[in-house]
Amino acid sequence: MAEYIECEAAIRALTLHDCDSAGAKIAILDMPAADVAPVVHARWIGGYENNSGRWTYRKPRCSECGEENNGTRKYCPNCGAKMDEDEK
Repeated sequence: MAEYIECEAAIRALTLHDCDSAGAKIAILDMPAADVAPVVHARWIGGYENNSGRWTYRKPRCSECGEENNGTRKYCPNCGAKMDEDEK
């Protein structure tokens, strides 16, 4: 799996470790930017709920966007959130 870094962080690391090669810094700045987005972590909520002493089933929904689903997917098909957040 690919890993992504920020150009400014890489240049700071080179400078901090006395790797003051101008060529390396220019090469980093010339690299194309990756099209990435931050990962949103969520969980499926719902299932059986106690409503005034009566248990009813509610279809699981995404804790991020509220979209209902069957609750078995690893990602929300509506907002793309990764379903790996621990229940709080």
